[in-house]
Amino acid sequence: MKGSDRRNTASMKSTEGPGTGRFRAGLFDLGCVKRISENAEMTRYYEGEIIQRQNEISHSFYVVLKGQVRCYSHSNGSYVQIAVLKCGDFFGGKGLFDNSPNVTTIEAEDEVQCLIISRELFDKELRPIINQLQQANHLYDLFKNQF
Repeated sequence: MKGSDRRNTASMKSTEGPGTGRFRAGLFDLGCVKRISENAEMTRYYEGEIIQRQNEISHSFYVVLKGQVRCYSHSNGSYVQIAVLKCGDFFGGKGLFDNSPNVTTIEAEDEVQCLIISRELFDKELRPIINQLQQANHLYDLFKNQF
């Protein structure tokens, strides 16, 4: 990565999650949270560093623990800002489901710390929960349409 000083800051070993923001552990059993915290990595990015590039395939799921990232797309020679993500927000999940390329570039706006969950850990720990939520949503839609 051009001009960056990125470094891994070690694996998270405690069972404490971010504790703030919109990322909630309430959907997970404690064993799942513990396995994620023991196997995920925390990585620091610096202002201006590109974390993910548009049109590349994501191999990880990211949770912002500190700082802010800017999401933007590049089209027809111009950049369009889509969102700013803060502590507790996440990105990178869509590509893990269907191997589709990233629709945005993610850039650190300041010093950022992210919890990075690998594709393997995502598939093992989070995909079953997401599948259950999708099934529940489908059942809700079926029930809702009956009235």
